[in-house]
Amino acid sequence: MKRIELLSIIACSALLFSLGCSKDDDSPDPQSGCLNKSWGEQTQAEVEAVTAAAATFSNEPSKASCENFRTAYIDYIEALQKLESCVPIPNQAAFAKALEDGKIELAKLDCNQDF
Repeated sequence: MKRIELLSIIACSALLFSLGCSKDDDSPDPQSGCLNKSWGEQTQAEVEAVTAAAATFSNEPSKASCENFRTAYIDYIEALQKLESCVPIPNQAAFAKALEDGKIELAKLDCNQDF
């Protein structure tokens, strides 16, 4: 049951980051890594990888599917961290907290347990 709760939290987080981010009307700043795209667009590949890995892990729980899920989620968090400088100042604290919460939940995932 804990695994399902964790997957739900992670899926919701991914969805919020994908849908809750707006486009930046300013011109792209290639030096900062901020593009004229939403965060969801910039992390679409990582979101899709997390979603697929979560589905596989949920349907076929094993050490291998758990590790694949963990790796995909780490990649997603790292992609979001690269966009931290693009977050508008009023949203920076919430963005940083969401990243930290994701890391904490991921640390709770035990891929060495018996599945």
